[in-house]
Order: sequence, then C-alpha cells, then structure tokens
Amino acid sequence: MELWGHCEGGKGGRVSSLYRPIFVNQGRQVATSGDKSHSLSLYDLSTGKATSRGLIGYQPTGIFGFPDEPRAPLCLATTKAIRLYSPSYI
Repeated sequence: MELWGHCEGGKGGRVSSLYRPIFVNQGRQVATSGDKSHSLSLYDLSTGKATSRGLIGYQPTGIFGFPDEPRAPLCLATTKAIRLYSPSYI
C-alpha cells in the first residue's frame, strides 16, 4: 500500500519514508512523523490517504499509543520531554 499526503510543506504526494509508525484507532490508521519532520500524520489504512496532519513543533524520538482504544491520545517523546497529543481522528 502507498500512503499519500504527508504534511511537510503541504505538497501532498506519495510518502517516501515513515518514521516510527504505530497503529492507532483500533488498527484502522497509522500515525507517523517523517524523518527529520516536526509534524505528525495519520493515514487511513483502507484508502492510504492522510486523514489528519499537524505540526507538533519537534521531531519525536518515540510515538506511543493505545492501538485498541478508539480515538485515544498519543504520547510523543523527545530526549527531554513527554507530551500528549490528540490528533483529529476521522
């Protein structure tokens, strides 16, 4: 499957790499940032299209979630902080 519409620069297009992807929303979506990206994207696995994109302001070194819980927040870690992030689930 190809994923389309990564958030960097708003150009859309095919995603060439994923960085620390995790399954979310009961396995219906994948959350990922791009390599060297300060943004987070959610992709619908049935269509391959981005459903949520957002600038988080830093490159996470870890993304943790609750894959079996619908619409659960994500925990984004850096080397100095852990933050909760609530993406827009569609």
